[in-house]
Amino acid sequence: LGGEETGRAKHQIQTTICESCKQGWRDGAGAKLPLDAADVARAECDAQRIGSDREPGRAVQDVPPRVARFVHRRDGGRCRAPGCRSSRYLEIHHIVPRELGGGHEAENLVLLCDGHHRAVHEGTLALSGSATKLETHGGRDGVDTDARLALTTLGFRPNEARAAVAEARRRLAPASPLDDLVREALRRMA
Repeated sequence: LGGEETGRAKHQIQTTICESCKQGWRDGAGAKLPLDAADVARAECDAQRIGSDREPGRAVQDVPPRVARFVHRRDGGRCRAPGCRSSRYLEIHHIVPRELGGGHEAENLVLLCDGHHRAVHEGTLALSGSATKLETHGGRDGVDTDARLALTTLGFRPNEARAAVAEARRRLAPASPLDDLVREALRRMA
């Protein structure tokens, strides 16, 4: 795993994602293992698309290798979460999620260790701003989880609910009550 950063993924793991429900699976040891929403979201941050589980395709990298190399150099090969000095198991993360219009520009990408990347996609750590002016917010209680649950109970897909709550959270004060968060998330979905 040593050597210079090439910008390409060090490993290829086939993940299959259902186009309609967005459930993900990983093939391992001859078994199809389910992935939770946070794992699917992490994989979607910087994937190399190789076709489907039925039809191989030409490998296409989401984040261009030159941009990935730039992000690794700019971030010093370390996790950007406050207080974290991890230089191993780093993953590229989109500050503004792709489903909300975020692109693969270097200013929208930061390095996070796998633990902090999971925390972002589980909703226990939030990032905002840009790569050069990164702001972090963490330690939220279960309000975001309750808001996502309320939206899925209303019939929205889990990935839609997650994105809407994340966008609503960015627009509201950190201590906003559940009903304000749900209302703002519904406005984002409209």
